[in-house]
Amino acid sequence: MQAGDFDITGMLKALDEQKLGLLQSVVDLHKNMADPHRDREERLRILSGILVRAYMLSARLGIDPAALDDQAADDLRVHISKHDEVLAADYAALLRHIRRRQP
Repeated sequence: MQAGDFDITGMLKALDEQKLGLLQSVVDLHKNMADPHRDREERLRILSGILVRAYMLSARLGIDPAALDDQAADDLRVHISKHDEVLAADYAALLRHIRRRQP
């Protein structure tokens, strides 16, 4: 490969690794939630992995992490307006968290 060439195969492989990792994390979460003896730390590790994979996948798709946060905030605003009081409060709390993280 010459300078300036794109490694399409490598890029596709990296994208596939992120997609598979995200799917595996979701599977792991389902297994974890089905077993009442699993501890909180393992669940936290799995959920953290899902977040990391989502950010990494977005980067592979050319989406800036800040743009992902902005879209999540927009989606949360929609959810707040459409859901009952309990869910709306949960969405509002998450929206406040995202806003605090943004510069």
